[in-house]
Amino acid sequence: MQRWQGAALAVVLCAGCLDPLVDDDPGYSRWIRPAGTPIPSAYEDPQINRKIDLNDGATMPSVALKSGWAEGQPVQYWDFGAGKRTAIPAYSLVRCGTDGALVPVDHLLITDAIPGDTDYSPFRAVQAACVTDKYTNELIPSLEAFNDAIDMGLIQDPSGVVPPSWINVPIVAPNAAAQLPMGPKPLLAYYRGSTVLYFDMQTQEGPFPYTAMPVPSPNVYEIVKPTSLMMPIKVIFSKTFADPADPSKKNPAYSPNWLVVTVVLTMAAAADDAVIASLKAESDLVTVGPMNMLTVKDKNVVTSAVATMNRVNRPFLVTPVAPDAVAP
Repeated sequence: MQRWQGAALAVVLCAGCLDPLVDDDPGYSRWIRPAGTPIPSAYEDPQINRKIDLNDGATMPSVALKSGWAEGQPVQYWDFGAGKRTAIPAYSLVRCGTDGALVPVDHLLITDAIPGDTDYSPFRAVQAACVTDKYTNELIPSLEAFNDAIDMGLIQDPSGVVPPSWINVPIVAPNAAAQLPMGPKPLLAYYRGSTVLYFDMQTQEGPFPYTAMPVPSPNVYEIVKPTSLMMPIKVIFSKTFADPADPSKKNPAYSPNWLVVTVVLTMAAAADDAVIASLKAESDLVTVGPMNMLTVKDKNVVTSAVATMNRVNRPFLVTPVAPDAVAP
């Protein structure tokens, strides 16, 4: 994290003058706002509103649940468009206890990237900054304000601490921010001195371990007919949300970030509704070898299965939430 650093040097030519003329600690920031200050919406800027609307991947006017299959079981999911290989930073404020407990402060999440930015990702590795005794509920609505708050001693610098987890928090335009059916309501986050809307999918899926490596992307299979290659007729996910070894827990192989595999049916299979209905799991389509090498299981059913370069953010609807699925 880049931080503003300042220094001043004063030379005083007087006998016995050893004390500084001014306080060394910065005491003002034009980015930090007093508690209760109204923060404008980023969507009031037509360019930002259009930028997010064009790039958030959310279906207008709302994000509708879609249906698919995973390991023979029906699933429901949301489609937030493109996924990413990486999780990017976001920042939160907490009170840090002597016992190591982190108690969230009533303050919005701080972000510095929105859909349409080249470095935007819906996946966020959240760095928690401990507030100090100097903090009196000031609003820190931007990364500049966050850095100033560190210099002013309002919060502790978290840059040396590796976040333990990442979460799925896609930012969306207002026209896609109606309450998700059976899902979380939109929340506000700070973005460069204004607010934006996002869906906190960790209420459904929980957090995921952060390793600073690419975000895991298991396969999702989009089945198409040879006569309509751009229109999937069925979607099959390779992983379930529940752990096959213990259904009360989250599957460690599950991720909302899916790698798209295009599966083309044969002409005969595409014309047979019974065959299409029988396809419900990855194992019905392919066997998966090292380096995600795919081998078609039955050439009478599937002509080809090709992994694309496309990753998509498709979180599952999880009800009830698994015991370990929600961050503490």
